[in-house]
Amino acid sequence: TWTERLAASFNPTANATIATGLTAAGGQTGPSETLLDDIDTAGLGGTLAPDDRLPSKVAGADITWKWKPLQHNTERSFTWQTEVLRSRREVQTLAGGALVSESIASLGGYTYVEAQWRKRFKYGLRFDLTGAPDSEDARLWAVAGVLRWIPSEFQEIRFQVRHTRLN
Repeated sequence: TWTERLAASFNPTANATIATGLTAAGGQTGPSETLLDDIDTAGLGGTLAPDDRLPSKVAGADITWKWKPLQHNTERSFTWQTEVLRSRREVQTLAGGALVSESIASLGGYTYVEAQWRKRFKYGLRFDLTGAPDSEDARLWAVAGVLRWIPSEFQEIRFQVRHTRLN
């Protein structure tokens, strides 16, 4: 397995920061539990041996914009984060008593906004949309609302409501 990360940040104003990044990861995966179950169900456990070194790669890009005014930096702030990921994975499936290899690509990401309106309170909203890593047709989306109370620099109480849907 390998990972790489390239990041940069800059301050367009005294109150704002922009951070960007590129990420890549790669490695090898083995057969899925579904494939192993299908082989056992078909009674081909002794004759078929799935590959346990299938290549898998993920690449991503992210950007974060933070605004925190110098005069009110403990009472007001705003953050917007967005990340997009793309994966490509080789998988094997059982078809007609033989193993068939194919490549599956999926795309996904999220965006999250968070605002601070008082010294110890922040609220945010997150939206996720992603493809499943073992199917090009499956899509998962979610929306979440977050309320955070930060009584001290060492504590945080977080309340989150999330709705998730898979097609």
